[in-house]
Amino acid sequence: MDVKLTFKERFSYSLGSLACNLVWTSVGGFMVLFYTDIALLPAATVGILILISRIFDGVSDIGMGIIIDRSKHPKGKARPWILRMAIPFAIATFLCFNVFPEWPLLARVIYAFITYNILTTIVYTAVDIPYGVMNAAMSQDQYQRSVLNIFRLFMAIVAGVAVNMVVPRMTATLGGGGAQGWRLTFGLLGILAAIMFFLTYFNTKERVETSVTIKDNVPIKTGLKALVKNKYWIMVVIYAVMSYTSTGLGGIGVYFTREILGDLTLVGTITIIGVLPMLAGTFLIAPIVKKAGKRTVALIGIICGILGCIIILASDPGVDTSLTMFFVAVVIRAFGSAFIIGTLFAIIADTIEYGEWKSGVRTEGLVYSASSFGGKLGNGLGMAIVSLALSVGGYVPRVVEGFGPTGQSDATINAIRVVYLWIPIFLFICMGIIMFFFKLDKQYPAILAELKARRGEEA
Repeated sequence: MDVKLTFKERFSYSLGSLACNLVWTSVGGFMVLFYTDIALLPAATVGILILISRIFDGVSDIGMGIIIDRSKHPKGKARPWILRMAIPFAIATFLCFNVFPEWPLLARVIYAFITYNILTTIVYTAVDIPYGVMNAAMSQDQYQRSVLNIFRLFMAIVAGVAVNMVVPRMTATLGGGGAQGWRLTFGLLGILAAIMFFLTYFNTKERVETSVTIKDNVPIKTGLKALVKNKYWIMVVIYAVMSYTSTGLGGIGVYFTREILGDLTLVGTITIIGVLPMLAGTFLIAPIVKKAGKRTVALIGIICGILGCIIILASDPGVDTSLTMFFVAVVIRAFGSAFIIGTLFAIIADTIEYGEWKSGVRTEGLVYSASSFGGKLGNGLGMAIVSLALSVGGYVPRVVEGFGPTGQSDATINAIRVVYLWIPIFLFICMGIIMFFFKLDKQYPAILAELKARRGEEA
């Protein structure tokens, strides 16, 4: 029988999400701006750097998944990695945001490439993949997983608020908005993240065992064949690529806020306005999932995302216009994003059981790592699109006092609008089509009952 997770364990697990997202939100929202305006790297170079790094990152995800599936430890397959990588995570975060703009361009590019990959390709992968696997390893109950994912989402929201509120002001306070401010800010955030990883490790437990037909150390070839046969996993990977591409496009938000809305400090205001609907959406996920399933919740979120973009297009916000309708759209998009993010990892977890039922092979690490590959590839594509669009639009980096617009050309403004609005609409439509054909929710109870029968458990 599945054990009901306590509040303490759920909260402790969610601290890992807070730790990850303090850094991941910063990478997604500020990395491009940091490289173009602080490290003074050409926008096109930044796009290529991030895209190549994301490919490396995806490959490392697969490798980490294989390592987890072959891991044997009294504390579990995944959980020990949280402890092992806590301190390296803090160090890598500091190094990635520790640049020297006075160095020659080639030296800055090489340093950025190396430190970015230390953080994302190596260290973040070594903690994020195990953290995701823990969702499936702590319980097999769909509702328990959904609630656990809600806690995870809540902390991701907290991290998003903290980063967008604190980073612009903290970097300015600690170093006038220059390199020193970024260096100190992310040194402190890295230390905070490490502390939270320790709390996650010491207050959680892995419980789920494989069925009796499964052998340890499944050959890689066998595991990959099982993935290919798992149609729902394939659908989720494509869905994750699109979802994370949309997330990666979020890096254009700071440019949209500064150049089109006219004030970079509105990033914090926009974040706050988005918090309440995200929290509301978070609390609504569990009852809707229980009644209608995760697929329905995801579709509602996708519709909200499209509607929010359309409202912004219709209101045409700018420096000299009212922000009311823009804020309304932010609320709707935030509500929708809670539904999308709040179901994604729980859906991935369910594909593990489907794969085990379909092929007789259970490889949590490989499933999560391959899914993460899709997610990171999507995020890299999104960030690369941001950088390349800025380059094509002729963006000119300008280190200026204050937070107002820097007088970019019409081509740059149009590029920002396309990336902020039109590309997300296209991605949301594609995600909706995929989720329309996702039918695992209805099949899952019967699949789980059969798997339990194989183990000799009560269904």
